Amino acid sequence: YDELVYWSLESEDDDILLLAAVVEDEENKRRRKHKKCWVHNINLDQLMFGEFTTLMPHLREDRERFFLYFRMYPECFDVILDGIDEEIRKMPTNFRNPISPAERIAIEINFQ
Repeated sequence: YDELVYWSLESEDDDILLLAAVVEDEENKRRRKHKKCWVHNINLDQLMFGEFTTLMPHLREDRERFFLYFRMYPECFDVILDGIDEEIRKMPTNFRNPISPAERIAIEINFQ
């Protein structure tokens, strides 16, 4: 009788462990489904409608507006860009294109 009870408890423990493993596997599958998006849909149209793409050409046409936005003139911005372009340039991958050096500098200057 003691062996029978022991066998019964061990079987229940195995069932509980198996059930816990199945539940954990299902939770992991659900979490992975949410991470399939490498670039969020909001950012897909960034090259056409993003602030840098739409605003920068207009700012370059008006030196005073450029200065108000970046606290420097376009020529100074270009000198900085030429000086560190190669150091901050990222390589494109199969998954996404990197942010351009000019945009990286514009973001850094604008948020300082």
